[in-house]
Amino acid sequence: MKVLQSDLNRHIKPVLLLLFVTVLLMPFGPQPGLAGETPRVDIAGKQVALYIPDGFCLMDKKNPVDLLFLQAVQGVFKRSHKLLAAFADCGEQKAWRSGRRPYLDSFGQYITPLSGMNQNIGVSRPIMAAAVCKQMERMSGTLKKQISKDVKKRMEKQVEGAKFTDMKLLKGNHSDENACYFSSRQNIRTPTGSSKTIAGVSAITLIGGKIVQINLYDRYKNDETFASLFRDQRHNITSLLAVAGNK
Repeated sequence: MKVLQSDLNRHIKPVLLLLFVTVLLMPFGPQPGLAGETPRVDIAGKQVALYIPDGFCLMDKKNPVDLLFLQAVQGVFKRSHKLLAAFADCGEQKAWRSGRRPYLDSFGQYITPLSGMNQNIGVSRPIMAAAVCKQMERMSGTLKKQISKDVKKRMEKQVEGAKFTDMKLLKGNHSDENACYFSSRQNIRTPTGSSKTIAGVSAITLIGGKIVQINLYDRYKNDETFASLFRDQRHNITSLLAVAGNK
């Protein structure tokens, strides 16, 4: 459990960073997305198959425009996480790439922490999930202070003209036998002057001893937005474990 605790402490703080930059760092490009793919990624020499949610298209690093986007997102994490894959709603992605849509509302990513990546977490998936949720609950107060001090400043520096307010992890995280689930919310004023609130639900699981996290975001409309994201994430985790061999 010592290795697990150390990994969690390094993993949780940067969890929100990807959302806050991804919402605004959206390049334009002509290429179509890749739908229906089951990409395989490398985590410290271990090949892991990922599930891309229905209706979403994969960002492709072979596409030079997508590559710029992926590099920008990975840059947010610096040395804390590895970006495994990014995806967006196929309809939104098409409109965004044609220039008819300035930003994406519905998108997601897979990430894994770099710390301890070469080691296997030597506990069962249910124990890991419960430990993650417990640790996040313990760290929630500290996270709020850290977010208010440095995350907001970093994000506004990354995206000139953008304002980030009411950045928070929400209460109600919970675990099951497959993952720990938690939610976040972010109010953003974009460089064009429009305002939006993005809801996020993240799920952290264990595959072959490696921590894998899937983040799923959508524009906040009402409380059903979070309920829908939680339902989708439980389905996504079940599907992920199926394609990954439920190891």
